Amino acid sequence: MSAKEFQKKQGKGDKGVASGCPPNACPPLVKITNLSFSYSGKPVLEDVNLEVQQGDFIAFIGPNGGGKTTLIKLILGLLKPSCGEIKIGGKMPGEIKGMLSYVPQYIDHNQNFPATALDVVCMGLFYPGRRSFFQGRKAKREAGLAALDQLALADIASRRIGELSGGQRQRVLIARALVAEPELLILDEPTASLDTRAQTEFFKLLQNLNATRTIIVVSHDLLVISSYAKSIACINRSLHYHPQIGSTGEVMEAFYSTMRKGADCAVERLERLPVLQQEISHA
Repeated sequence: MSAKEFQKKQGKGDKGVASGCPPNACPPLVKITNLSFSYSGKPVLEDVNLEVQQGDFIAFIGPNGGGKTTLIKLILGLLKPSCGEIKIGGKMPGEIKGMLSYVPQYIDHNQNFPATALDVVCMGLFYPGRRSFFQGRKAKREAGLAALDQLALADIASRRIGELSGGQRQRVLIARALVAEPELLILDEPTASLDTRAQTEFFKLLQNLNATRTIIVVSHDLLVISSYAKSIACINRSLHYHPQIGSTGEVMEAFYSTMRKGADCAVERLERLPVLQQEISHA
């Protein structure tokens, strides 16, 4: 049984990027309106507006402490806005079930934790409120194997998670997120612990997955973003959205512009910093 067949059996139906509506006619999958958020009275995000269309591959970039991870937590429903609202598929974050999956930053697993790769993936089929995680155990196992096979990991299904390489563990976490067949996949700096080759392979994988689902990824890897993402959101308390990505230099401009307090987004102005222009010309 595939992961999709398991979800149909559980009554979720078949939701995906290919929803059947005409191009540009679908409502946004994520809509953020006039959102602000503060920690203990200290503003973190102010007047954020964003629409994430179905099938988008959007990268959140900006300096550390700029509010990227906070915005992810707000989308996930882990935090509540100070004002404004977030709608996912037309519903509040706390009202959705199975529509999105989240891959956190790299987790240093206990090397002695007695869970296999397949065990970890099947955890993605647990929903709060179910009477037992072990109901339909055979179907869950088949769905988990299908998710691992989708990521070319079927041969490590029985290996313990602590025995895997960093790249393999991250792919297992993606399989865990995908086994529930979400419409939206959210990843927070998923390649932070990977080497350059593994990072490139990882983003190629995300590009392939983007054919059937919407992706939001937080990343500092500007060169990779310019090659694989479709759009970017520059975040440093405020948010500047760009539906199309130009050159790598423009992406770097966008990142460094967010670090200058009160500066407009440089992608809109298309004015390169001299130091960046020099670095790019020698690349």
